[in-house]
Amino acid sequence: MAYPEYEELSSKDKDTFTSACNRLLAETFVLRTLVKPGGETINNPEYSFLSRNFSLVRDYLSLIDWELVRDDFNGFFYVRNAAQANKLVFNKMATGILLALRLLYEENEGRLGLAQDLECSVQEVLEKVVTDYGILGKRPNFRDVGACMRQMDAHNLIARLESSYEKPTGRFAILPTILAAVPSDRVRAVVEQLRAEENESDGTEAEMEAEEGIGE
Repeated sequence: MAYPEYEELSSKDKDTFTSACNRLLAETFVLRTLVKPGGETINNPEYSFLSRNFSLVRDYLSLIDWELVRDDFNGFFYVRNAAQANKLVFNKMATGILLALRLLYEENEGRLGLAQDLECSVQEVLEKVVTDYGILGKRPNFRDVGACMRQMDAHNLIARLESSYEKPTGRFAILPTILAAVPSDRVRAVVEQLRAEENESDGTEAEMEAEEGIGE
């Protein structure tokens, strides 16, 4: 690698450089705080590395058309592709759940702690998406919900705390990355679109595209 800044890194930092870049490309986000099952939180060394070496990693990723974005206030880094490649496409059910998570986080944002994670249960989210927000007309089965939630977990939008995503009692944390995944200027429009489709009952499948979890 022809970057003097890279050559000056210690062996440990070079390893962290590799792991952080791979995680960004595979999981979209690197958070300041990691949430472990059970609710334990720890500082993330990859986040600290990116904070110290932002320009180095940014310039490296730009060579392969990825832009590194930092959100110091909410505590995460993420990547988006300049060519809009590697998009995730969510079906109607997954889109509804994602929107419910975003709205739920927004409602409670003012009372979150320093970690900025919102704890809730699968049951609470399904009640929100069907009853309170009216995004989906009926409650999806827990197997489909579990598959959807695991996909979001894999992209660092949520983190499992206890039990399973396929159980109503399963608990998890909504991470601040949800704010970048679903920009505020898109939330209401997509919610209204899904509600309209539910009212029409035409079976149309609405899709929400996201660049490795990032809404455009």
